[in-house]
Amino acid sequence: MSSSLGEPLAGILWGNGDGTFQAPVMLTLSHVYGTVKLGDVNGDGRPDLVLSDGVGIAVIESQPGRTFAQEDHYLAGSGIAAFSLADVNGDGYPDLVAANNHGTTVAVLLNQPNGIPPGGEHVFAALAVAPEPSAFGQAATATLKLTGPSGGAAPTGTVSFSVDGALEGSATVAAGVASLQLSSTLSSGRHTISASYSGDSTYGAAVYLVQHTVSPALYTSTTTLTATPATALASQTIRLLATVSNTGTLTAGTVTFFDGSQTIGSGLLDVSGTALLDTNLLQPGAHSLTASYSGYNQATLAIYEPSTSPAVTVVISATSTTTTLSASTPSPTVGAVVTFTATVASSSGVQFGGVSFFDGATLLGTSSLTGATASFSTGLLAAGSHTIKASYNANATYGSSTASASVTVAQASAILAPTLTRLSLAGNTLTAQVLTAAGTPWRGVQGTITYLDGGALLGRVPVGADGTASLALASSVSSAFGAHTLYAGFGGGVGSGAGAPSISPALVEQHSSAGALSLVPAGNSLTLPAGGPASMAFQASGPAGAVIAFSCGNAEEAGVACAFSPAGLTGGGATALSVERLRSGSSGGQPFE
Repeated sequence: MSSSLGEPLAGILWGNGDGTFQAPVMLTLSHVYGTVKLGDVNGDGRPDLVLSDGVGIAVIESQPGRTFAQEDHYLAGSGIAAFSLADVNGDGYPDLVAANNHGTTVAVLLNQPNGIPPGGEHVFAALAVAPEPSAFGQAATATLKLTGPSGGAAPTGTVSFSVDGALEGSATVAAGVASLQLSSTLSSGRHTISASYSGDSTYGAAVYLVQHTVSPALYTSTTTLTATPATALASQTIRLLATVSNTGTLTAGTVTFFDGSQTIGSGLLDVSGTALLDTNLLQPGAHSLTASYSGYNQATLAIYEPSTSPAVTVVISATSTTTTLSASTPSPTVGAVVTFTATVASSSGVQFGGVSFFDGATLLGTSSLTGATASFSTGLLAAGSHTIKASYNANATYGSSTASASVTVAQASAILAPTLTRLSLAGNTLTAQVLTAAGTPWRGVQGTITYLDGGALLGRVPVGADGTASLALASSVSSAFGAHTLYAGFGGGVGSGAGAPSISPALVEQHSSAGALSLVPAGNSLTLPAGGPASMAFQASGPAGAVIAFSCGNAEEAGVACAFSPAGLTGGGATALSVERLRSGSSGGQPFE
């Protein structure tokens, strides 16, 4: 039995009484032994250790308080091959029977219950460390109390104290007691404290062990927060400075900054115990700000407890704004394009940013302010009353404001013939065609086509004699990166070409860094027969080598199944869309746009 460094040690794992064991306690031996057996050699009810190194026998008696006496050494012939413990003479005490290592002899060592061990009388001892446990950096004292048999002389001599096998120092036994203050630099964790008694003229030497725990030092912390300035305009930078002090010396850990219960940022403590956060994202109003130090565990040496600062109030104000909203017409017809114009004014300076337009709670879109106005145009409002709201979004030092306007969308007059509007894109030219309800071109129709990119007005072009109108897109629109949702709205005809307003289906054009993608249908509507599918051709175009994939979106919600063939093209080409009903319908066909 030895350690990895060759030190003669025996490991003892005391049981907890529930099938588990404590960490091992290392018992220092005089030299390395190869065999150990357990037996109660002195009849006190505690198992003793009997060891052999192949030459001799050593007996270490167990004592009260989970301590052990000194090694008592015995010879059993010229060498020992094996040994056993057995009561060979029937006196109730185990004897030693050792087989000779060279020859055919057996040595029998009879147990002498009242004999004196070779090294002297056994002394009874109690080893303790106080305080137990101790904190990291706290001084602790190891004390060994020695007593002889009842009526015997008080033990004398010296005691050498060691921590984890390293000598700490020695102390003289006075009135049976020896004490030594241990080093205050012991690391956190469990340590084996040993006390080696030298023995005297009456009592034999012995080594005693005890486990001592050093807990990490626990330090409290205090966090304070300052905010500069305490009052500011929206978008102005506020500097938050958290300072953490503690009863230890470490300055490490993380500070999290809160606006109420919402996290607004975090920072690491620097060597001065401070953490900074600069923010300009606080919205107008009063804010209750706090800084929370998360604490720090310095390996096994120390624990720094967390703490939260008292709240600091910061008031953010904004330059007030007012918004007004007007509609190009308060009573448009279904399919007609109506333009909503928001005008934003401020109490100081010239505001900038965007205005979001809502139909009730539904967002229609957001437009940028140009000067003091922002507009949004749409031809998609359903018949009925609509409350349109324009909300100026707070920006920099300017606060938000809202306005609303009511419009009532009416169905087209019965005297107006229904129309369909089809939109296509070729290169940078948008072409709209007005169709009859049957899907045929309406030649001679009179009126104007309004072109939209989302909610932005691209332009208005009168319808020609062939029922078409074209608009050349500005380069800023035709090559702008991202998706463009394009519409063409026919405003309705007059005179002999009287037709109801209509808006085209959306034409989505995607501009990537490599170029634009477009998909042009061969028609504006598709009629599904009662008993089978219908199809329509599409022409797709895109950058050379670009892979174009086609899908039908949420077609099932409209009660149809659809598929493209082919489902993908490289660079562009023709594809066909096939549509079929999923649910039963009328016996006649039904058009789908």
